[in-house]
Amino acid sequence: MINRYFVHLSKAWYGNANLKDVEYKDDVWVLIEDENNNMIGEFGFRWYIIGNNLTAHLEVFDDAFKALSLCKDLIDELKEWDNKYIQPEQIVKVLERLGFKDTTPYENPHEK
Repeated sequence: MINRYFVHLSKAWYGNANLKDVEYKDDVWVLIEDENNNMIGEFGFRWYIIGNNLTAHLEVFDDAFKALSLCKDLIDELKEWDNKYIQPEQIVKVLERLGFKDTTPYENPHEK
C-alpha cells in the first residue's frame, strides 16, 4: 500500500512569502510514500500566466517517474481537463476525490 499526499502552496501559512519572488502563481505538490513512509518521489503542478490564462504545468524530475507511475488514476482524471485551464482548487478537488491526503500546513506552528 502506498500513501499519497499533497500540499497546496498558496494555502500554506508560508505560501505568500514563497510565491512572492517566483514566476509561477501557485503550486500543488504531490508526494508518494511506501507503506513504511519512505519517500518514493514527488511531482508538482505549477501555474503560470501564459497569454491571458493561468495555465497548469506538470513538473516531474527523473527520480520521481516511479511516483508518477503510481498515480495513473490521477493522469486518467486529468485527461478530462485537457486544454481547459484547470485551476489549483480544481486539482485539489481531483486529488481529494482520488484519496490523496491534504497535508498543507495551514497554520503557522510558531504562532501557537
